[in-house]
Amino acid sequence: MTTPKIIWIPLAICFALASVSTKWAGGAWAWLLLAGLGSLWMTRTAHSQPTTLAQDLAQTWLIFTAIALALKTVPMLYWQDPWAERHAEFRLFLGALSIYGLTRLSVLSPKAIQYLTVAGMVFCSAGLMLLWRHGQFGIPTNPIPWAAVMALVSCWLLGVFFTPYASWSRWLALAGSIVGLLAVMISAKRGAYGLLFVLPCMAWLIWRQKSQMQVRLTKTGKSWAILLGFVALGVASLWSLRNTVVVQHPASAITIAIHELKNSQASLPDNYNTSVGARLYLWNQSAQAATESPWIGYGHDQRKALLQKWAHDTHLADPLIFGHVHNDYLHTLLDHGLWGLASFLSYALGMMVVMVKLARHQSWPGAATLGGILVIHLTTAISNVNFAHNYYPAMLSLIICIALWSSAGPQTTKAP
Repeated sequence: MTTPKIIWIPLAICFALASVSTKWAGGAWAWLLLAGLGSLWMTRTAHSQPTTLAQDLAQTWLIFTAIALALKTVPMLYWQDPWAERHAEFRLFLGALSIYGLTRLSVLSPKAIQYLTVAGMVFCSAGLMLLWRHGQFGIPTNPIPWAAVMALVSCWLLGVFFTPYASWSRWLALAGSIVGLLAVMISAKRGAYGLLFVLPCMAWLIWRQKSQMQVRLTKTGKSWAILLGFVALGVASLWSLRNTVVVQHPASAITIAIHELKNSQASLPDNYNTSVGARLYLWNQSAQAATESPWIGYGHDQRKALLQKWAHDTHLADPLIFGHVHNDYLHTLLDHGLWGLASFLSYALGMMVVMVKLARHQSWPGAATLGGILVIHLTTAISNVNFAHNYYPAMLSLIICIALWSSAGPQTTKAP
């Protein structure tokens, strides 16, 4: 059966407004959870049916989120850390469980994909309007994970543009992806600027694979010419917008980062209260501390004590005291050692396995979409602890689930 409207219409509405309110973001994830658990209950006595590609992808993602949660549980019990800090692992696991239940109940209809695409376009447009009118102070949550989520949605929309069943909504998907890119640029959050490279690479890889499937001839010269044409078009567009915030904000953010980096090379402690200086100082201290307790880390309380000590060691008059080290990899190493790092990397491994399965079924848009989401997830984690914010893991879970559900196509059966 196809997905009932009672499932995807509320999901699309909440998703569309998730960039302007964290409550709508939480509502979208919660509705997905309720729908998924309800689907699991309804299919508990269902007779065995041929496994669809969507079910296979959802099951794979569920396994890796369960592994990540299990790996995180070991150091959590060892250090007796507060479980309230582990919302990210629970959200990702429950989201994966939900999408597994939904794929058992029904397939995602083309109409549902179209309306979710419209929701994604509204998500990006509303976010851009919010930034344009109120700046980053109007963003409903921390602007760093917000920009990362905007980049994730932009990647998904670009993948939808290349899917054959998107029909009239595919052009809305392309427009939404571009709007999402503009929002990321205006946000001046440098950690999400990898989107500038991810989107062209996604488009080129999908186009290459699809052209090779349609015509079994080598068209290397032609493909490179088209790629360079897109790059030239992008450069020309940015040049035409050089006197607007679309270019001025990124240019200013990068200039400030270079200035702070040069100052930090002279003395990290003296530049501790700057954005780049604080990160470099905390990364340096964290890397040294992690080598002293690599297996199990220091736990939640000792990590906070270390951060306070490092702040006072700068001998600044009024040093900032951070709650984390602005790097997901070092943060989880500091908290829970290699157990925690293995847990965090389980999500990346799960996405890579799903990408391979999609590629084997020649679902190149789906594989490229997961690849784009993976790159954004891994690169934005370098300069921030996105898992420390409720908004990011909730939206990461939601976007991955929607991407898996839509990438498999409306009626695709797993090949034997």
